[in-house]
Amino acid sequence: MMRYIIRMVLLLVILIGVSNILAQWIPTPLTEICASLAPKQDGSSAPLYAGTLTGVYSSLDHGENWNLVWGGQGDTLVYALAVSNPYIFAGTFHGGVVRSRNGGQTWNAVNNGITSSHIRALAILTDGAGDTTLFAGTFGGGIFRSTDLGSSWGPSINGVSNLYIMAFTILNNGSPTARIFAASNGGGIYASDDGGMTWQTKNNGLLSLDVRAFTFSKNSSNTTYLFASTHNGGVFLSTDAGDNWTAVNNGLTSLYIWSLASLTNSQDQVTIFAGSDQGGVYRSTNSGSSWELYNLGQPTYAVTPALAIREPYVFAGTWDAGVWRRLIDETTFLPGEGDYTNPQVFHLGQNYPNPFNPVTQIRYAIPQASRVTLEVYNSLGQKIAELVNEEKAAGQFVVAFDASQLPSGIYIYRINAGSYQKVMKMILMK
Repeated sequence: MMRYIIRMVLLLVILIGVSNILAQWIPTPLTEICASLAPKQDGSSAPLYAGTLTGVYSSLDHGENWNLVWGGQGDTLVYALAVSNPYIFAGTFHGGVVRSRNGGQTWNAVNNGITSSHIRALAILTDGAGDTTLFAGTFGGGIFRSTDLGSSWGPSINGVSNLYIMAFTILNNGSPTARIFAASNGGGIYASDDGGMTWQTKNNGLLSLDVRAFTFSKNSSNTTYLFASTHNGGVFLSTDAGDNWTAVNNGLTSLYIWSLASLTNSQDQVTIFAGSDQGGVYRSTNSGSSWELYNLGQPTYAVTPALAIREPYVFAGTWDAGVWRRLIDETTFLPGEGDYTNPQVFHLGQNYPNPFNPVTQIRYAIPQASRVTLEVYNSLGQKIAELVNEEKAAGQFVVAFDASQLPSGIYIYRINAGSYQKVMKMILMK
């Protein structure tokens, strides 16, 4: 009996140790102030963009490396980003809108007709006919719209009484029923069903009119969960396209919510992440019914004005500590993580299952033919297995690791593929 108790205690210690290793936020190399991330939700291998104090950065490898693609002059804090390949739009603090038409290779300012240079929000609307309208929300000048991808702009404030615009989102984008929402700093929420020609207030049930961010997801029954975050009012949910709102703040200890991101999980529930003003990040896995702190590993003081999902990670842009990432599901592969039929970046995935006994699988992807080694080490740094050591063609691969002859504990696996190296940890629990 005593041996059993000791064994259970040791296993608990191992589990706690691995939980602290895996279930936490990890800083990326981008350490600047980050006020925006885009795309907000994307499972593809397209770049993730970050708007910072000095310009726009991009990453093709889930934030492991960042490249500066646009650097402005002077105070160029990028508050907003919008991407429609090959176009990238950046909204800046005092420089208006800048645009790249070739995936970030070259940029130019596009502010003809915009009367305010303080841009806080951008959105790209596509109607059912394929026509594109670009929206820019300014802090004090209202909304502007462009039908020529930013070359010229006109005001879009018919029905808008508060000109301090903080965020946009679009439901049913690409269809004739597309509805665009605008969040304002004091006037609540506005919506347009005619491409921004007219706007209507959508504040029924909204208890705070200082709105900062939106996110939405659909479940398998095609119900759209639209969330809006507020400054000092928490988070509100609408399931009728914004006509009515209900507060969903159970578990939130900070009601100053600056950013949101969401996806539908494997249980057909909407998982939402909420970034706060000095309260860190919260998570709900039940469509907003309850929330939990989701801060482990991240500085507790972090102001989080930006969130984005690039499966299998959620990314947080902070005011004080740069860009961080965390596995959305810290024990399993998510849909999208294994979508590497034609990978464009090197990637080493978290083993699954984890913890495991005695066999687990390790997934990796390489975008070009490479010499690949995949090795396993114990906690003392001793190599105990070589899983791969050969030339591999580009593609996705899964390799099994059998630890039936090994004791319980924390193990490390490392990949080398060309110039790519990465180390991850896993737990064997017998």
